Amino acid sequence: MRLIRLYQDLDNLYTGATITLSESANHKLINVLRVKPQQSIEIFNTNHQCFLGVITKITKKTVHVLLKS
Repeated sequence: MRLIRLYQDLDNLYTGATITLSESANHKLINVLRVKPQQSIEIFNTNHQCFLGVITKITKKTVHVLLKS
């Protein structure tokens, strides 16, 4: 399985943070890609930060990701 990469317009990403993704990213992950908890994804932003994250929780409209490294 390929690693999913997502852009998030968040400035202060750091290892150990749990983030809630944007509405468009939530839709894409839940309805299009049909991700599951514990799946790895890569999050990047405009500050050239890139983090490997793990999906910790999925509800009907939100995805929560724990940033690992």
